Amino acid sequence: MPGFSELPSSTTGARLPSNHPQTDPPSPLRARAAAKINLALLVGARRDDGYHEVVSVMQAVGLWDDLEVTVAAGGFGLEVEGEGLPPDESNLVLVAARELARRSLDLPGVRFRLRKGIPVSAGLGGGSADGAAALLALDRLWQLHLPSINLHVMATEIGSDVPFCLSGGCQVGSGRGETLSPVPTGGTLWWVVAIDAESLGTGPVYQRFDELGLARPLEDRWPSELLAAMAAGDVQRLGRELRNDLEPAAFDLHPGLKAGKDRLLQAGAVGAVMSGSGPTMLALARDEEHAGQLAGAVRSSFARVEVARGPVPGVTFG
Repeated sequence: MPGFSELPSSTTGARLPSNHPQTDPPSPLRARAAAKINLALLVGARRDDGYHEVVSVMQAVGLWDDLEVTVAAGGFGLEVEGEGLPPDESNLVLVAARELARRSLDLPGVRFRLRKGIPVSAGLGGGSADGAAALLALDRLWQLHLPSINLHVMATEIGSDVPFCLSGGCQVGSGRGETLSPVPTGGTLWWVVAIDAESLGTGPVYQRFDELGLARPLEDRWPSELLAAMAAGDVQRLGRELRNDLEPAAFDLHPGLKAGKDRLLQAGAVGAVMSGSGPTMLALARDEEHAGQLAGAVRSSFARVEVARGPVPGVTFG
């Protein structure tokens, strides 16, 4: 059964702003939000604000959540289908709605219906993708026409990965991941996305990372070789440059992840790396056919295995 959550009408008000024309309610908007993977995640020291300084090469790939948004009478409601995700107030769809509504008074309420296709708690940025989709959908639905810089600032306040998820593609993030630069890509990449059955929280992985003393300065560790391989479309070279500094901490907490990575490499992956803080492992394939062969070879070793292409846009409508 899908879950449902509703915030009171006082969250947003129930009237259109005076500068909006009084028109019939718009039709529902439908948005698709793409998953995020990390080709490189380099982690520095923990900052005073509790975040770690990172350099992250991110790519949006073709695993999708679907978000439908409809004008309703007052407040925000959220219904979630699939993946057992509770529709509570911590859901980034509702966080995004509150963030936007508090800057724009007297907006009508909305109802969200979220259909999950991106695995939950898998290091694939599904929550951030949903927050980005909600932000862009409400900007359209409410006809706010906000400048992209305003949307980026709000996205940063919602979550570190939400700014990337607004546009997707392939970008390199620094700071805590919110300072973004586009990355040239020399063609489509094909990935096997292999998800372990055991969940692994981001907080415990970073805590173990700190306990093991794994942080290294980032000044001389810009992923230049990886970025050059991507620009050239050199899949073999790219496979050698995949990196994630969190792997030792995650493997220490869950040794089965290391076995999963080894399984992907033994099956013929060009390269393999953990995405985010796990428990998803990524295998780079030579092409679509090779990705299908890899997926078939390792399917029994993981809870879920998908083939995905990248880069793709972060949020699309239609």
